Amino acid sequence: MLLTGQGIAELRGRFYGLLALAFRYPNKDILEELKDAKSFCILDEITGLYWGAPELSANINKIKSLIASIENPEDLQVEYSRLFVGPFHLPAPPYESVYREGSKGWLMGDSTIAVLQKYTDAGISVSEDFKDLPDHIMVELEFMSYLCEKEYRCWLENRDREVKHYLEKQGEFLERHLNTWVPLFSKNIIEAGGHDLYMTSAFLLNDFISLDMNKVKTSLIMLNG
Repeated sequence: MLLTGQGIAELRGRFYGLLALAFRYPNKDILEELKDAKSFCILDEITGLYWGAPELSANINKIKSLIASIENPEDLQVEYSRLFVGPFHLPAPPYESVYREGSKGWLMGDSTIAVLQKYTDAGISVSEDFKDLPDHIMVELEFMSYLCEKEYRCWLENRDREVKHYLEKQGEFLERHLNTWVPLFSKNIIEAGGHDLYMTSAFLLNDFISLDMNKVKTSLIMLNG
């Protein structure tokens, strides 16, 4: 797939948004959005962008099949609660701080404050309607989607210096935050078993974060060259 810098930024932003959607509580509206043709188009285009990553491609094909086969969100809700909500022991807490504060299960630790500062520095805040913690996997993925969208807008307006600025922010957030805990978070989901949708989402999330870190680094090298 031959995409311009702006096209790549737009696609990456949409895919991060789709990943965030996969880790939201699966009500009827969320399921419908996942099943929408636009979501399947994003998945197909990401496969094309990362054509040299067969495992990513295989998991995208699998998740498309899984999403298409789900008829009732209630089939996912019990599993989502078991993995991510509780009230009992959580196999895969969806918060960065749990994995960053000495693996002691702490919430609202130093890493949470650092994430909040990243949001503030970027000029955004967590919606008051959101009742969970700011270092939830869904929020961090939505933040990456936002940064990609800002990069895309800069490409459109030929603001090259700001393109580099937002790519640097993406690389920093991936390296200092998502990549520090997503591997273990994904591993916990996979080891917990359960519904294939979340296991496949975990494989997909982990593979993509690693690939996208390299994509951002390569883009910055090209801009600096």
